[in-house]
Amino acid sequence: MRYLENTEFFQDGGPIYIYTTLGEGLYGVYDDWIKDGLVYEVAEETNGILFALEHRYYGVSRPTSDSSFENLQWLNLLQSLADIARFIAHTKENTYGLENSKVFLWGRGFGGSLAIWARQKYPHLINAAWGSSSPLNAQLEYSQILENMYSTINQIGGPECSQQIADAMQMIEDAVNAGNTTYVESRLGLCYEIDHGNSYDLARLDYSIADSSMLFMQNARYPDIDEKCMIITGFDRPDDPPANALDGFARWWKDDLHPYIDCFDFRNENVVEMYSDSLWDTVSSIDGRRQKLWLQCTQLGLFPITNQGTGHPYGRRFELNFFKRWCADSFGNQIFRDQWWMEDSIALTNEHFGGLNPRTNNILMTHGEMDPMRTLGPSQDLNSQARVITIHLESFSRDLGSPSDVLDYPHLLEVKGQIREQILIWVQPDGPPPPETTIPPIQPGI
Repeated sequence: MRYLENTEFFQDGGPIYIYTTLGEGLYGVYDDWIKDGLVYEVAEETNGILFALEHRYYGVSRPTSDSSFENLQWLNLLQSLADIARFIAHTKENTYGLENSKVFLWGRGFGGSLAIWARQKYPHLINAAWGSSSPLNAQLEYSQILENMYSTINQIGGPECSQQIADAMQMIEDAVNAGNTTYVESRLGLCYEIDHGNSYDLARLDYSIADSSMLFMQNARYPDIDEKCMIITGFDRPDDPPANALDGFARWWKDDLHPYIDCFDFRNENVVEMYSDSLWDTVSSIDGRRQKLWLQCTQLGLFPITNQGTGHPYGRRFELNFFKRWCADSFGNQIFRDQWWMEDSIALTNEHFGGLNPRTNNILMTHGEMDPMRTLGPSQDLNSQARVITIHLESFSRDLGSPSDVLDYPHLLEVKGQIREQILIWVQPDGPPPPETTIPPIQPGI
């Protein structure tokens, strides 16, 4: 397992700060948050040492010869948590001055989920943990993400913007039904003509539009959404209004969001072929897409099914069977198409960790009000030592950065101050020790 280390502030006995990831960026792990940010500043204040851990199977942490179905069995959450525990034990045993140091874990997204779950599973090793925008409730289907996204667009961008998007998606649907999609292909910059009889290509097209929109919304700030809605509605260019709703949507989705992509490959067979390659030095493995899909298909789920378009306009085609087939084709095993296998496998994650109630203490969970995945975490404190903070008008993990009077809204500054104070309480030398507990056995992977 590769890890990164920053010792610039460390003095003997200082706290251990560990940033946990689940495949961030193209290379599995990076040093951004151990060289800058809120926890970095707390480490300076407390003479701590900082680490960033690379998750197994990502980056260069490759425990097997390839990522075939058989070899991916060890890419599972319980093994991942055992990696964290072993790293902590090894570091304390082999680094002078860390023998009695407090241990604090933090991460964003699923990396933050790992931090929370590690605190739950190994409280004798980990004193406290913070998950920023971290989903805790595993579930096979998660249609609410599309509804959350569209609701935020309507609230911030206004009804004109949300209606323009709905009208654009309806234009695509009408063109497909009429068998005349030449304008759609041209305006969206598609690489191929649409095969009107290929249900999986049509589902892939709808999903690609929705997925890239979700990624933007997850990372956007309030002004970003307002600005992009100005593009979609044409308010940014009153002298050159959009020709129609699809043209307005394409001005954002194609021209502004993806300006450097020559054309969009929406063919399902081409996408699946990329995900199916089990060699390490391929696009889908280097950037972690194949590994992420494996975890979704086996333990995390959260597939954004359309739910027949209820509460959003992003089509009706990428239903559960679309994702089951994607899993089966990508990993070359039809077990994913079994009626209950994926649902039962993913349900085990909540049995292990408690879903929305992870049954532990000394944890902090923060969520951005605009993050479309916010409903996968608890919305209120679980107990006095398991706090939840929802950050007004913020999206995914805006609280990780250093406090800034210039860049941060007042409420975000206030929350960062609360996070800092809570970490300081947890890592102070005279703070309460972690509860005595028997070391749980490391369970085998699925």
